[in-house]
Amino acid sequence: MRQIIGRFARIRESGRESGQESGMTWVQLLILLALAIVIFALAFPPWREYRNVSQADVDVETIAIAIKKYFRHTQQYPKNLEQ
Repeated sequence: MRQIIGRFARIRESGRESGQESGMTWVQLLILLALAIVIFALAFPPWREYRNVSQADVDVETIAIAIKKYFRHTQQYPKNLEQ
């Protein structure tokens, strides 16, 4: 992290010497970091919900397959899921 910040600082300083403004200031870097954190915070809950729903779909499918196997073997459906 220090190397990246150091590069921005050197670019900024070299621009001042030549009369040009280039690179990022500390404020711009902090704003960019804050925006990245906000975007991550807004995107994480929907992704987590999607992952949970996907896992539930897999679990239901697994139970359905087990019930079909039980039916083929016993010719009756289980009365509860513990059978």
